[in-house]
Amino acid sequence: MLSDVICISESAKSELILSKYFSIHAQVIYPYVKSGECYQRKEATSLLGLPDYGGYTIWTIANNRPVKGLNRIQSILENLMYVDAPIRWVLIGEGTRAFTHTDEVNGRFVVGVGPFENASSVLSICDLYFQPSLNEGLSFSTVEAGLYGLPCVVSKVGGLKEAIYPDSDCLIEGEGHQYISNAALAITQLLSDNDLRVMFGNRNRKFCEDRFSKYRYIENTINVLLK
Repeated sequence: MLSDVICISESAKSELILSKYFSIHAQVIYPYVKSGECYQRKEATSLLGLPDYGGYTIWTIANNRPVKGLNRIQSILENLMYVDAPIRWVLIGEGTRAFTHTDEVNGRFVVGVGPFENASSVLSICDLYFQPSLNEGLSFSTVEAGLYGLPCVVSKVGGLKEAIYPDSDCLIEGEGHQYISNAALAITQLLSDNDLRVMFGNRNRKFCEDRFSKYRYIENTINVLLK
């Protein structure tokens, strides 16, 4: 008989088939990341209090803390090239209201919506996810965006590079102006090419599903228990 086995998520624990055969006491140490049910684009836009918008939307989530590297965002917007459609950068989470810049400049602007419960439910308004953190553990918001099928452009640091498909074009390195140039180039390429954006998004979703789904954790847990 096995008991007090390795820790798994609540959702995985409830479906662990071995619990039918063994007395298992599992303590949760790693929460299962899920996107939840997403709203339609128009409904999500309304929920966030944003105006109707016909351009591209870039998304950055920083729950429970100010956005790291936020001062880079305006510079990156100014460096975007070859994107004719309007672009808005939506920031969500604690501290983002303080950085709101709602004045549209050449069809590009930043808007902060502040804290929003279940932020991943409004991913339908997004075309791309960007995380400019200088340091980060495993980013659940990045995984959520990947599970929704968004291409993710992130700093090549900490857990961020572990949370997306390992494509060098979407992992941003460098400091100062070099970082801004690299990020602007990656975002420009994705927004300028719909097929490329869809391909990166689909590839990212498959990577996240394979690596972070609760079924993967269940399978891994079962394999450990049977050894």
